Amino acid sequence: MKKNQIFYLFIFFLSLSFVYLHGGSVPWSIFYFVLLLPIISFINLYIVFKRFTYKEETNENNYVKGDSIKYTCFFVIEYFLPIAYVTLHIKSPETYLTDQEDIKHLLVSSRKSTHFTYRVKCRYRGHYDMGIQKIELTDMLSLFTLTYTPSLRNMVTIFPKIKRVFESSTQNITMSQKQLSFFYKNKGDESTVNLRDYMYGDSSKLIHWKLSAKLDELLVREKEHVLDTQIIMAIDLKRVDMVTKKRIVYEDLLIEEAIATAHYFIKRNIPVDIVFNYEGIKNVHAETINDFYKVYKILSEVPFTTDANLESVLFDFLGNKEKINTIYVFSITLRKQVVNNLMALRGLGKQLTVKYCVSENKADTYLEINGVNNEKLVIVEESENLYYE
Repeated sequence: MKKNQIFYLFIFFLSLSFVYLHGGSVPWSIFYFVLLLPIISFINLYIVFKRFTYKEETNENNYVKGDSIKYTCFFVIEYFLPIAYVTLHIKSPETYLTDQEDIKHLLVSSRKSTHFTYRVKCRYRGHYDMGIQKIELTDMLSLFTLTYTPSLRNMVTIFPKIKRVFESSTQNITMSQKQLSFFYKNKGDESTVNLRDYMYGDSSKLIHWKLSAKLDELLVREKEHVLDTQIIMAIDLKRVDMVTKKRIVYEDLLIEEAIATAHYFIKRNIPVDIVFNYEGIKNVHAETINDFYKVYKILSEVPFTTDANLESVLFDFLGNKEKINTIYVFSITLRKQVVNNLMALRGLGKQLTVKYCVSENKADTYLEINGVNNEKLVIVEESENLYYE
C-alpha cells in the first residue's frame, strides 16, 4: 500500500507541475482527474464497508482431539460497483501455538458470493476462537484501508480423548480385584438387602443357614457394600516454564491421564473427588457416569496458570481430611515443595500414587525409596486402540 501511496503522490505532483509549466484545459483536466480519483475511490470503499456481509460456518462447536474442523466463510458485497480487495485475519486452534493468524486475500465482485473452505486439525484440548478476528477492505487504488472487527467470536471446544485403561502392569493404572476390595467392606451387622440361590464359588459365610434349612435349599445373603475410604485426585494446574508446544503437549498428557483414572474408578462404582486450584480450591465429586461427563467437561476447559498452587491443595485440603486414605497426584513437574508435602502425607499413613512428566533433582527416586508409588507419563504416538470412541 505504501508503494501505491508514494506512486500516487508522484503522479499528483507530476500533474501539478504540468499545470504550472504549461497551463491550458488539458493539463487542468488531468490535474482534477488525479485529484478526484482517490476521493471517489474512498467514497466507494466506504459504501462497500457499510454494505458488505459475511457468514461463518463450522460443522459443529464441540470436537475431540484428532477430529478436523471444517470452516467455511461466505462473503458478499451488496453494491452495484464492481469489486474490492478483502483481507481476512482468521484465528484457529492451529495458529494458537504461534500466536499468529491465517491471512486470506479475496477479490470480491459485487452481488456475488465469494467463499472459501479449509480444515483445521484438532491437536490440543481447550476453548478456542475459530474464525475471523478482523476484516480489512482496501480500495481499488490500494490507497486506503478500512478495518472491521467482529463483536462476536465463533468459539469451539476441543475435548481430550478418553484413554482406555487396561488391566495390565504395563498400563497407567493397574488394580486387581483384590486391590479393588480394599475400597469396600461388608458390615456384619447390616441388614440383608437380597437373597439368592447359592452359586458355585460363593463363600460359606454368606449362606443363610436357618432359612436354607427351612426351605431345604441353599440361599445366599447379598449385603450392602459400604465405602470404607475416599479417593482423592489432586491435579497440579501450575503452568511450567517450557517451550509452548512442549508445555501444551505435557498439559494435555496430564489431563488425559487424570480423566482416564477418574473414568476407571467411576466405571467400577468407586466415587472420586477431583481437586485442583484454579481461582481458589475446587472440589468436584463424581460417583456416576453422568458425574464423570461433568468432570470430563470441566477438565477439558480448565487452563494451566502460573498462580495455580498444588502445595496449598495438598497441605490445606488433604492434610485435614482424616477419612482420605488414597490420593492420586497429577503434576507435570515434581517440585521440591510438592515432594515435601507428599512425604508429610505419607507420614500420616496415606496411600499415595504420583503421576508426573518431569522430575526435578531425582525426586521420583526419592519418592520411590520412601514408599510412594510414582509413574512417569511418556508421550507416545497415538493409536486408535488406546482410546474410547
